[in-house]
Amino acid sequence: MNPADLVHDRRGSGPPLVLLHGIGHHWRAWEPVLDRLAEHHDVIAVDLPGFGRSPLPESGLAGMPALVESLASFFTSLGIAQPRLADHDPDLSVVHRDGSVAGTVPVASRQPGPVANPTPPSPTALSALPANLTPPADRLPGEGTFPNRPATRHHPSAPSGTSPDRPSAEQTSEAGTPQDTGRLRTGGVDGGPHPPATPAGAAAATGLPHVAGNSLGGAIALELAAAGYVASATALSPAGFATARQLRYAVGVLTAHRMASRLPTPLVRTLFRSSRLRSVAFGMLISRPDRLTVERAVADAAALRGGRAFRAVVRASRGYTFTGAPAVPVTIAWGTRDLILPHRQAAAARRGLPDARHVDLPGCGHVPMSDDPDLVADVILRTTGARP
Repeated sequence: MNPADLVHDRRGSGPPLVLLHGIGHHWRAWEPVLDRLAEHHDVIAVDLPGFGRSPLPESGLAGMPALVESLASFFTSLGIAQPRLADHDPDLSVVHRDGSVAGTVPVASRQPGPVANPTPPSPTALSALPANLTPPADRLPGEGTFPNRPATRHHPSAPSGTSPDRPSAEQTSEAGTPQDTGRLRTGGVDGGPHPPATPAGAAAATGLPHVAGNSLGGAIALELAAAGYVASATALSPAGFATARQLRYAVGVLTAHRMASRLPTPLVRTLFRSSRLRSVAFGMLISRPDRLTVERAVADAAALRGGRAFRAVVRASRGYTFTGAPAVPVTIAWGTRDLILPHRQAAAARRGLPDARHVDLPGCGHVPMSDDPDLVADVILRTTGARP
């Protein structure tokens, strides 16, 4: 598969920011926040290999290293990747917290410009791919647009063009927590200080994009950060911190959703005209399913049904745990009403990544972009350094 064949939507200007969805979803998972982010970044929302309209690699998906490699090559194909390698180092090593070497990125050339064929890390711990993943979400009604932010959509079988106006969803969660006067509860382990955010211009200076991902996409974002491919990473309810039992539960719920999505499209459309049935269908995924539109519910059900990589991802997920140690700014944000990867998994993330910034998303479900676009955009922009 040519990395350039990955379908993506691109809009805005500034340091590049790549958005990664979860299993069974597509780039449109990010629609509620795209225009907000495009005010500060060159935003690229991509269909992962074998999902949405992106092709499945001919060799299949061998696990997390294959996904990391695909995304690293995709960055290079767009001209947004230039690895930060010391002149004296023949290879850039990626090291886990226990001191083991996760893999190396060979220096193909020390001349300016992207490495043609970067080699991703291939640690034993990453031999499996996460399945705690994200099915469909939706953008919310009541949307506005940024008319000066043209968007282009790439598909290998169709020319790029201008996207229609994109609405922006309204805020859906209440401010603050019982202990805080603001909307976010943040902090490292024991409420410790966070590492400083990367200035937004750092991505351009280093030749590295920022990345944000949800669920499966969140795990990939963390792996990209650990491998040194990105300037910062924001992970929303990321896979990789669940126990074996929690993983089985998540896989079971998502598989059941996929089976239900196999109903004929005309019947699905008829059923989803009922707001009550839409709430039943999506209530495990988002906290405000009553705001889903019929069009988005049908489109997301089709994406879940058509995700050709779904089974491969589920098979490869057994035993996956994130064990990397990113050296760049990282934020992990968790919806307090996540019913797929419950919020208690955030405690495991805090233990595993004590130097990261940890944020609660009050009232949000597993796909927080739909539940509170303003809050999610703010979390991402604070990580990239676009906001203080």
